Amino acid sequence: MTDPRAVQLAVIAGLLRWMLVLAVVGLALWLLGDVLLTVFAGVLFAVLLHGLSRLLHRGLKLPFWLALTIVVLTMLSLVGLLAWYAGPQLADQVSQLRTALGGELKQLHGYLGQTQWGRFVLAQLPAAMGGSGSGSHAANIASFVPGVLGSVFGVLGTLLIVFVAGLYFAVSPSVYVSGALRLLPAGRRGTGRRLADRLGVTLWHWLAGQAVDMLCIGILSGVGLALLGVPLPLALGVLAGLLNFVPYIGAITGSVPAILIALAQSPHQALYVAILYAVIQGFEGNVLAPIIQRRAVDLPPALTILSQTFVGALFGLPGLVLATPLVAMAVAAVQELQPEDKPEQDERQASAGQQAKRQAEHAA
Repeated sequence: MTDPRAVQLAVIAGLLRWMLVLAVVGLALWLLGDVLLTVFAGVLFAVLLHGLSRLLHRGLKLPFWLALTIVVLTMLSLVGLLAWYAGPQLADQVSQLRTALGGELKQLHGYLGQTQWGRFVLAQLPAAMGGSGSGSHAANIASFVPGVLGSVFGVLGTLLIVFVAGLYFAVSPSVYVSGALRLLPAGRRGTGRRLADRLGVTLWHWLAGQAVDMLCIGILSGVGLALLGVPLPLALGVLAGLLNFVPYIGAITGSVPAILIALAQSPHQALYVAILYAVIQGFEGNVLAPIIQRRAVDLPPALTILSQTFVGALFGLPGLVLATPLVAMAVAAVQELQPEDKPEQDERQASAGQQAKRQAEHAA
């Protein structure tokens, strides 16, 4: 007969173990959050390299190492060609964009300071953006955009680490997956292997969908701004495409610089630009996204926005950028690990039984 006290002690011990695990995970996230996000970005890039290489491997019957080499060299060549042909023009437009945004934000701050509701809005802004706690509002606003855009060297260093780590991960992913699975009990390694495969497929589908989405948004934004006569259409189109990597929030953020630049020309021009971005986002949300999500990952909008808010609050801008693939992994993990509903199991078993019965009757 089972001792009730022993059962209670076992339950308490299990709860304590889970609390310890959660505490260790929370401490690791707090202390090593930036490092873990960099590692995850490397994994994400490795999934991209591996997925593209696998397409070449299957389509052209090439050895995987040769397919991976072609993918990496093609990426480096495209970046080099972009820097060679469009780099000077893009760099010049980015520099003009920094200057123009600084000037427009100064004018906007001065306009808001003349009205009561405008002063209320300024009081809610942080000091770095010209809020009421700053000593020189215009100077802070003018230095905010160059400060953000001027951190490119730190970003390039992180991107280099992500590139190298992702390349090593993509060369031999089984080595790293098998090493991670050794941390699990022997009886759970099969489940861990299936979960790792499911997460890899999920990230690949999400990346492929986002790449198509970003490319379409960037082209439509740049062409539309050029047709409207807005200055710096190339830089603004590239910015809109890159920011669209962050769903919903990135799309809204990408429209703000274009509207501010258009506002310097005339309020009507700013209105036309706002309508352009609204039409593009309407097309993306109602036409492009449903087509992409047939083959990619379909995440609920509320879950996506809440995850961006939560992870961004914890880890800042890197967390905001990587929040959506993280939540896509979490959703895929829950779907893979949750037990199937009993009615579905019974229905499948009944269908299998009927099929076996038909096969037996046919054989007889």
